[in-house]
Amino acid sequence: SWQISSGALSLEQAQKKFADIQSVKPYNHHLVTFAIGVACACLCLIAGGGWMDAAFVFVASSLGATVRYFMLRKKFNSFLSFIFASIVTTLISGTNTQAASIQPPPAIRHKQAQATPMARVTKW
Repeated sequence: SWQISSGALSLEQAQKKFADIQSVKPYNHHLVTFAIGVACACLCLIAGGGWMDAAFVFVASSLGATVRYFMLRKKFNSFLSFIFASIVTTLISGTNTQAASIQPPPAIRHKQAQATPMARVTKW
């Protein structure tokens, strides 16, 4: 648009560029879903989660991305597709919380282990 307004592109050239942009094929859905799952699982590991947490996050985010993709293909509202994808992702991720033996993530367990000797010290 800036090139058109400055006169660098004519209307015909702009229409050709627009047609070229529209003709580009999108990435494969399965590749995008896999990449979203890997990115979310890596973020989980960086945030201090364990490998089991990362596996749950990978599955949850991949299925959430799939739900969003199919809702957008069916011409649902984009906002609603995000809401339903978030609900699916949260419900699947929440099963990890229920499946765990109510233990905090490893980083927090490590901090608690360091704080335990101090808890034995009584104040006068």
